[in-house]
Amino acid sequence: ALGLVAIIAVVHFAGGSRPVAALSEDAAMASMALEHSAFQPQHSVLCDRGRTALVFGTPQLPDEPKCVFGVVVQRGRKLVTRLITPEMIAGLTTQNGVIHLRLRDFTLPQITLALADDAARAACFETLDGYLDKVQA
Repeated sequence: ALGLVAIIAVVHFAGGSRPVAALSEDAAMASMALEHSAFQPQHSVLCDRGRTALVFGTPQLPDEPKCVFGVVVQRGRKLVTRLITPEMIAGLTTQNGVIHLRLRDFTLPQITLALADDAARAACFETLDGYLDKVQA
């Protein structure tokens, strides 16, 4: 029992019990740019009270798809990034202002993105409209 208390104390004093800060739009874009050097982020939209972000941008390589966006998801203290292409999408639906994105990626198979702001929601839906057409075709 004393060993367990010692482990808990070490984790606490090492910062393991501090709350995780929400993402900022700049942090989401920086994370995408760092992880995917051929992607140039242009703007991002925060979702889920800053725990997830959609990052829109343009590919820098000529063989990259033209319709590209990224997703940044907080998993504990780590940021998981995915560059999303139409081929990766297994399903994309929207319902009551929430985007449900199913991916062909066993490490991140589904992402639910809740957008609180009506203007951001409308902009995201407009941008994602091309993806909806490609997935449903």
